[in-house]
Amino acid sequence: SSETGFRLGVCGDPTWTSPRRTPGKKREVFPPYRRETLVEHIRRMTRVYDYPFYDWTKQKERRSLADELAFAGRGLEQRCGWPSGTMDRLVRSIIAAHDLGKLDVRWQGWAHRWQEKVSKMRDEDMTIPDSYLAGHTDYDGDNEAEKAANRAMRHMRPNHAAESARAAANWLMDQFQDQVLARAAVTAIVRHHNAGTHGEHGVFKADAAGLALFPELLREARVEDVTPGGVVWSFTAGAEVVNRLIRPGYDEELLVYLLIVRVLRLADQ
Repeated sequence: SSETGFRLGVCGDPTWTSPRRTPGKKREVFPPYRRETLVEHIRRMTRVYDYPFYDWTKQKERRSLADELAFAGRGLEQRCGWPSGTMDRLVRSIIAAHDLGKLDVRWQGWAHRWQEKVSKMRDEDMTIPDSYLAGHTDYDGDNEAEKAANRAMRHMRPNHAAESARAAANWLMDQFQDQVLARAAVTAIVRHHNAGTHGEHGVFKADAAGLALFPELLREARVEDVTPGGVVWSFTAGAEVVNRLIRPGYDEELLVYLLIVRVLRLADQ
């Protein structure tokens, strides 16, 4: 539709097509990553979710992601008979849980070794203490030396998206007691970097200090009246979450997923 764009399940005007992308558009340039703890990462994501922010690329203020979610979220709650505020609580829960896979001892080991590596390349002390549970590391994707070092060390960094979903899947089902919501949340976490991720996960063993961290992540995401019990902190490689992803033929699962994964990705970026 020339007025509303792509519409699911509705016949459109066959004579109208979306405008073609302008060729030769410059690649977006992103600032370098700066290290942050997992707690800081969740705090900043929640801030972007809760508050308006200024979009420097468009030179305009954007409403908060929570406000963007509200209208469609209320519609889904009414359609499916969920209590008011369910969608907001679901988004806050996946913000808190989406990077649990980074608490793996091997992922944290990679992060600490990377900080030692980048310290040498930049000739300044950027190392982090043993107690530092990283959510991101310092990295400049436009620096050729750092790009080469990242490629060389990539095999040392475990994946974390499907692992995060495996860790949180039972907890999500316990909290929401609804297959539609749980499947949409698990799928959003599995695919918060790549829409083609299938759901197979690797080995996971949480850092000892990370076991006590989840309640703090919930507080940062402003998830209230939720118990942290049910998270799985150690497991072997497998495909347990593959059968817990959304089924595209089920409209409610698909619509909830499409709504919450957009919010998760934007807040994460």
